[in-house]
Amino acid sequence: MAQQEHRNQIERFLGKGGLPFLRLTHMSGFSVMVSEYGAHVVSWTSPQESELLFTSEAAIYEVGKPIRAGIPIIFPQFGKGVLPQHGLARTKVWKVVREQIGASDAVSVTLRLNSDEESEKVWPHPFTVELEVVLTEVLLMSLRVVNTGRFPFSFTSALHNYLRVEDVSRLSIQGLRDVEYSDFLRERKTFMEARERVVVSGPVDRAYRDSPETTVVESMLDKRRYLITKEGFSDTVVWNPWDLGAKAIVDMTPEEYRAMICVESGNILTPVVLEPGDVHSSAQILRVESM
Repeated sequence: MAQQEHRNQIERFLGKGGLPFLRLTHMSGFSVMVSEYGAHVVSWTSPQESELLFTSEAAIYEVGKPIRAGIPIIFPQFGKGVLPQHGLARTKVWKVVREQIGASDAVSVTLRLNSDEESEKVWPHPFTVELEVVLTEVLLMSLRVVNTGRFPFSFTSALHNYLRVEDVSRLSIQGLRDVEYSDFLRERKTFMEARERVVVSGPVDRAYRDSPETTVVESMLDKRRYLITKEGFSDTVVWNPWDLGAKAIVDMTPEEYRAMICVESGNILTPVVLEPGDVHSSAQILRVESM
């Protein structure tokens, strides 16, 4: 069978829930789908059309609710706090401000979210956030936060990567040995990671402080290796709710925890302080390799 030819292109369409989406296709055969709702990368597929990101079968596509899929944008609050879980950016409609199609290189889109009266009622800080998604044989995501107000503010943020795997109990995470972590399942107590290969055999919710630039996830049954390289993000989060946790999540079916692992790039344990007019930039590159 002849190999399908691909070309660089961007398509717009209405997806589930009537939400606006963009599909970026690269000549390599990789593609991503980005929702303008939440600036949310919901799909990343290989040239063999294998889906590389996890999407729950029970995901809700409705304004005001987060989509349990792909790579949600966490800003300005990670986890629980005065704002809804994981902040407000993932449940806002962003504006597409730039689309670029290279003849032989990258395909990219930039989305922007500005503070408004509604956001300032719950988080009284003027801001602009931009996400640039650049697709080649790898997936680059760059997050840019600007303090557009007159006073400093602090924030936490993350790219909440849901990686698709065949069996979460048959994977290992490398690159975290000798890194201190806060365990959110043990009252945020601090421990040191002693393992060269971190395996998951139960619920896990940890933030590794000042983690190395690159973390590697090897999925044995998929014979697939994910490489996550970050810049401007200090921490790495590892999360899986396991069976009991999944049963308590309304937009996740009970057995789906087996098909995903979250390995996230973030500024979690030490909030970023941004002075008026200042900009904070962070980014990650996702690569996938056969094992």
